Parts: sequence; structure tokens; C-alpha cells
Amino acid sequence: MAWYYLCALQALASLPLFLLLVTMAGPIPFRPYRDVLPYPRLGTRVRHLKKAKEAA
Repeated sequence: MAWYYLCALQALASLPLFLLLVTMAGPIPFRPYRDVLPYPRLGTRVRHLKKAKEAA
């Protein structure tokens, strides 16, 4: 049970360190999202409609 408190202590101690690093180094870089498919995606709600049209 002592490991639970050690994990919580480590998480609490890392939070100010992370915030300090972000303020010093700037935000975490990420690649902007870009949809590369040349055709529109079929969502999970409309995927079954295509099968129903083909069956009819």
C-alpha cells in the first residue's frame, strides 16, 4: 500500500516541474492534423447505409 502514496507523491512533484519546463521551453510541438484521404470518410453511423443500398 505504500507504493500507492509514492506514486501519488511522484505525480504531484512532477506537475510543477512540467509546468516550469513548459514555461521555459514553450508549448509542446505537434504536427497539425491534415486529412490526407482524397475521398470523404464514411463515419460509423453512415457506413451501414452503403451496404443497405448495395443489397437493395
